[in-house]
Amino acid sequence: MAAEMSTGVLALVHTYPCKPKVSMLVLGMQAEFIKKAKGQIRFICSDGEKIKAAVDQAIASGEGVVCETISEGMDELGNCIARFKINWTFKQKQ
Repeated sequence: MAAEMSTGVLALVHTYPCKPKVSMLVLGMQAEFIKKAKGQIRFICSDGEKIKAAVDQAIASGEGVVCETISEGMDELGNCIARFKINWTFKQKQ
């Protein structure tokens, strides 16, 4: 859930102020678990610009656009313990 949220917050940032409105929906997800999670884990997504480009393309084309985002779970030592690929779809609402 935290992995999806780290990507979804970025998607909301780029879709919420849009005129016309843009819908967003998770199309699919893949998970890779690298190490056992110990301690506090934080999930990081650095795909904000990629998401913005997909939203802009959805508005310009009027078609649905799929954007693959990556969220990495990092432990307290900075080790990647899990990697999630989350595919978002963006489409201009009619």
